[in-house]
Amino acid sequence: MGLMIIVGVIVLVVTVFNRMAGKDTPSSPAAEVTAIAASPIDLGEIELALPPRARVVDMALDGRRLVLHLQLASRDRALMIIDLRSGKSEGLIRLVPGELPK
Repeated sequence: MGLMIIVGVIVLVVTVFNRMAGKDTPSSPAAEVTAIAASPIDLGEIELALPPRARVVDMALDGRRLVLHLQLASRDRALMIIDLRSGKSEGLIRLVPGELPK
């Protein structure tokens, strides 16, 4: 029993030391997003057509895509996905009320 405690403490000390030294640090999704956001994308000036009288409620960055959460004139919601390499819309996903598939 004493031997297991000693081995456990040694593993704990080695793990803490390696993490403090910068070794064995797993890559987190936040670090990947920061790295992608840090690399500049030069789109120049583009025009993006939104549906008539739509307004942007929120936006999120997912890799090389920008997702715009829109409120449409009909008060419905939609997601517009934009490719940041080309600056063009990849599509519009309308969010409609309904039951989830089983």
